[in-house]
Amino acid sequence: MLKKPVRPVISISLGNENTCIALDKDKNALVEMSAFSLNKDKKMLVGSCAENEPIFPIRDGHICDFEIASEYLKQFITKSCGKVGTYFSNIAVMIPDSFSRFQREIIYEAAKHITLGNVRIFDNIIATASGAGLEIDRPYGNMIVDIGATKTTAAVVSMLGTAALGYTKSGAYAFDEAIEKYIFMKYSLKTGKNEAERLKKSFLDLSDESEYAVYVKGKSLESLLPEGIDIISSELKGAVQEPVENIIMTIRQVLSSTPPELAGDVLESGITLAGGGALIKGIDSKIEESTGVKTRICENPIACCAKGGLNLLTICDKNIYMLEKGSAFGL
Repeated sequence: MLKKPVRPVISISLGNENTCIALDKDKNALVEMSAFSLNKDKKMLVGSCAENEPIFPIRDGHICDFEIASEYLKQFITKSCGKVGTYFSNIAVMIPDSFSRFQREIIYEAAKHITLGNVRIFDNIIATASGAGLEIDRPYGNMIVDIGATKTTAAVVSMLGTAALGYTKSGAYAFDEAIEKYIFMKYSLKTGKNEAERLKKSFLDLSDESEYAVYVKGKSLESLLPEGIDIISSELKGAVQEPVENIIMTIRQVLSSTPPELAGDVLESGITLAGGGALIKGIDSKIEESTGVKTRICENPIACCAKGGLNLLTICDKNIYMLEKGSAFGL
């Protein structure tokens, strides 16, 4: 008797900046820009923005265009996996928890069109916590902080739910904007977003007390010509003080609203950072210093949400009640 082939499962994390897809827990997740462009024939090119201005279907945690977002999801899976969508046994799609029920239904129906298997919709923060290695299905409190592109979400998770939850619009982009604004205001130099991001990734270190010269390139507002200047590295820390304080304030608010029986668990297990903003050097030390709670960065902060989706599918298989559409854990 022939064995029935095991159909693969797929997990997709839809973010403002990046979309991640995971097919196997032991393999690296594929990461693509959450954008597309239209070629000369008006065909959608997922993650390709060379010909025209990129279009982002999701912004600030909300779908900008439902039809485009639906088509984007189909195109992304096709590009990533080929024409094998109908062979997936399960598809997990992680979305921002700010999505309304109507927005969740749009994504659900879009995913349903590309598979004969089951589709599960999960909140990003729960999947991120699972992908970061936290045991979210136990009666134990774990704190996860997801520093995304345009928003930071902090939550204490327990028993597959959130016991305390908080947000701030200060994400990784806020650091770029703060650096760009600081240099513009102090030196009358327009750097642009790419240069500000380079400074953030290469020279910003919130825990480094040393000072050294940093070369900044841009356009002078006085001469209107290209110009380069030297600034002190410590200026970058001062420039991003506001987004850092907003993130720390959000974390403190979530900690203060955490039930007492879980607060001790968080003190023991610590705070786990995820998302692209977790890669900002020294931000873990800054949070630990400000909260008094040990803080760590998860192993793969950008792709851990997609990895966590695979874990949630496994949990669903073991818990039949979670498979019902309309449960608090899915749609």
